[in-house]
Amino acid sequence: MSMMSQGWCRSHNAECLAPQYPGRAMRMKECAITTASEMAQAVFDVLAPSLTEVPWILVAHSVGTWISYEFLLLCRQKGVPMPQKAFLSAMPAPNIPLEKRPWRQQRGLNEEQFIEECRAWDISEIVFSPSMWPTYQSLLRNDFTIFDEYEFKMSKEDQALEVPI
Repeated sequence: MSMMSQGWCRSHNAECLAPQYPGRAMRMKECAITTASEMAQAVFDVLAPSLTEVPWILVAHSVGTWISYEFLLLCRQKGVPMPQKAFLSAMPAPNIPLEKRPWRQQRGLNEEQFIEECRAWDISEIVFSPSMWPTYQSLLRNDFTIFDEYEFKMSKEDQALEVPI
């Protein structure tokens, strides 16, 4: 969590709940999840009990935006109150057709091509250093799998989440 987020939370008497995805940081030994719906379920299982007592907001960036969309669908389905607002950044809406997605699917990319694609996403050069790349390559491949393989499915109930975005 950034210092800015911490400061905002303190000044607004709020708590920031920032779940760590399986396969990352302190959860590195756990199997990574490579679908938005499974990741949303894992996050829901941890956060849902904390979201029923107080108003909340959702902040998501990049691949987290599509996971958040699935998370919000779960909240509505399971009767968890919707957030007051959702702040989503750095990713197109999840209903973008496969052929219009502004990236190359990583599944068919060799390592050099994948690095080139990652650089196009403006990922820090530090990630590509020989000491960092072995770790980040698998994390990034997992993230790319989440949004490369994402299939948007919308039923009539899913059309409006009634959350200011």
